[in-house]
Amino acid sequence: MLLTILFLGKKRDFWAKSKEKLHDNLAQKIEICEQAEELKESTDWKGTTDKLIALQKKWKAIGPVPRKQSDLVWKRFRAACDEFFNRKGSHFSGMTEDQEEHLKAKKAIIEEVGNFKPSGDVDADVAALSEFQERWKSTGTVPLRRKDDVESKFRDAINDKFDQIEMDEQERNLHKFRNKMVHWMTIPRGWGRINSERDRNVLRIKQLESDLGTLQNNIGFFGDSKGAQSLAENVQSKIDRITSQIDYLKSKIEIIDDLGDESR
Repeated sequence: MLLTILFLGKKRDFWAKSKEKLHDNLAQKIEICEQAEELKESTDWKGTTDKLIALQKKWKAIGPVPRKQSDLVWKRFRAACDEFFNRKGSHFSGMTEDQEEHLKAKKAIIEEVGNFKPSGDVDADVAALSEFQERWKSTGTVPLRRKDDVESKFRDAINDKFDQIEMDEQERNLHKFRNKMVHWMTIPRGWGRINSERDRNVLRIKQLESDLGTLQNNIGFFGDSKGAQSLAENVQSKIDRITSQIDYLKSKIEIIDDLGDESR
């Protein structure tokens, strides 16, 4: 009799613990459902996909729940996941068609640039090329597999036209630099490269300003002799060259900062 009582007691404990575990699992799965439902309206396609996949793995690792609740809680979780992934599928399905149209538009712009003939009016020609660049930026994304190709062709076409415009070499290089920065804005981690470029230019300016200060101090030590005057002229030539370099680098930084303002 005693053994029977002990056995029945252990049996009750076992089923009580099992029932407690089932309800604990249910609570965990309900919490996962709530997390998935918070994500189902997201448009962060990559980030949310990763989060939902992680929730699905977590779901599988949780044990069984009370039988009456099992189907209900699973349907709730599945509905939230399906809503997001269906929206994602529709988004990218439509985007593919849009991207093909954008690709056609960008090819047309490249052809226009190729047919463009500089008029000889520098300001008008630069304005025309700048307009091509603005139109290019405002045209939407293209299929990823074609992106590098069309970006490269457009950049080369624009640079070729800048080479045909009779302008100061430094000014031409600044236009080409802006063209390159605009391209970098469109590539993965492009702003990292742009910021690194800006940092390099800032550092170079500091180095040149230090050199400039040294030269400006030294020029004051030359006398009035013919030999001293020749040395002074040589130093002044270096000062003028460094000053020009500093102005050029500052113009590059200004281009980067303007593009940063435009992108915000």
